[in-house]
Amino acid sequence: MNVRVLQLIICAVLVAMLTTVAQAQNRYALLVGNTGYQNITKLTNPIRDIELVAKTLRSAEFDVKVLKDASKAEMKREIDAFAAKLAANPGSVSLVYFAGHGLRSNMDPTAPDYKGETYNYVLGVNFNEADSLHAFENGAVRVDGPDSLTAALKAGRTAQNYLIIDACRNDFTPRASGLTRGFGVMKTPETGETFMVFATKPGEFAMDGPAGKGLPQNSPFAIAFTEAIQNRGHTLTALMPEITLHVRSLTGGAQTPWQQGAEAIRFNFFKPVSGMKENTRLKREKLDLAHWERVKNSRSVISISGYVDTFGPEARHYNDAKTLIERLNKGLDTDVETKQTTSLSATYGLVVGREFAGAPLKVMTVEKSSVFSGKLLENDQFYKLNGARVKDIADPEAMLADLLKSKRPVSLMVLRNNRPYTVNIR
Repeated sequence: MNVRVLQLIICAVLVAMLTTVAQAQNRYALLVGNTGYQNITKLTNPIRDIELVAKTLRSAEFDVKVLKDASKAEMKREIDAFAAKLAANPGSVSLVYFAGHGLRSNMDPTAPDYKGETYNYVLGVNFNEADSLHAFENGAVRVDGPDSLTAALKAGRTAQNYLIIDACRNDFTPRASGLTRGFGVMKTPETGETFMVFATKPGEFAMDGPAGKGLPQNSPFAIAFTEAIQNRGHTLTALMPEITLHVRSLTGGAQTPWQQGAEAIRFNFFKPVSGMKENTRLKREKLDLAHWERVKNSRSVISISGYVDTFGPEARHYNDAKTLIERLNKGLDTDVETKQTTSLSATYGLVVGREFAGAPLKVMTVEKSSVFSGKLLENDQFYKLNGARVKDIADPEAMLADLLKSKRPVSLMVLRNNRPYTVNIR
């Protein structure tokens, strides 16, 4: 083969590869939250849920369209516009998230191949089961089968579609014949490159709110989903066990998510920190701290390893995370294990400790008579001691005791609510 021809072929292949990568970076999301149902039970949290999801996806660089309290006609119009956008941007990643009421039925005469087939539906706020044959035509969007949401996504020539359904909520049980609460298994031939995640198992209901006082006012699934996808370095497939455990924990075991299909490409919602724009040291440290605070008490190996994968060996709490992962894998306790330093406690009225072996050194107690009173607060995390990072000091408690005993100046940098504070003694 002529060398020049070979060079042209290689260039063409590289251009095609780069074009595919560039296209795959386009991220589009359509979020629908229906709360104010007119003819069936109203819901409390779907709009809050999509606002939470929208905030998370925007920080993951998705172009997000939010639709609230939409009728069937409004949903269909936005789905068509969304499908057109995907068709104009082949190779993109798309996500559709619906929060509201859903059901399945074999009574839809509007289906092009209607033969008594059972399909799944998400309901517009105008859905009225009393409309009989017109209920679907006027108030419901078919999720699977012909002329459906999954069919519209398939037509977009995307690299990956995610269909997230937080529906079949526990406040509505259809009374009309042929309408069934809960979704059924999807008909996979129509799904294309679509990975589907549902808030609850086939035939069961999803909770509209958390099962317990003091929990965030969102659905358990929305809470679990948005927290999980922030773990960098993991695909949604890998995160599903984490989402499932979290939902079951929030609902006392009453709700178990399920999935159908498979991811066509390896896709992480949040890019590695090294690939982010404006990757300044300060921004990295802020992200590092926020990520650690979110996962350190999760008791989840996936969540904590996500922190390690994101920031690597330079992570501020890399050793803490590795130690915690090891303890969790061995089934060891990770509850608070306060280790008091007697000389500090008795002489200087300061008690320091760690939540578990390898965890950050924190202030446990400060007596009023202590030289640290008014300067240190409980839960302050030691970061630097006389300019040296505490994580790099073999025995920081002993070093602090020696400095105080010698009456030499002591400069402490602590982290308080993720913000650095400097405390000088003498």
